[in-house]
Amino acid sequence: MYSFHFVYSDGRVYEASGITRVIVSTPAGTSEFAGDNILSARIPLRTMWLYSQNGVITVSGENLTVIDVLREE
Repeated sequence: MYSFHFVYSDGRVYEASGITRVIVSTPAGTSEFAGDNILSARIPLRTMWLYSQNGVITVSGENLTVIDVLREE
């Protein structure tokens, strides 16, 4: 599982943990990352859906400036 830390241009910060799968909206459609591919993926600063065992989180790509991804122990 992975933790995500999002920073927006106005200083807002959002964190999500326990993430197992990510789907990102791209101009060509959607891209999906899961497992160890999450750490090696070049995740664009776009709208995405983060999946955990407890549900799904939608993150806006508007004014998103930084995404940190860390493997949880």
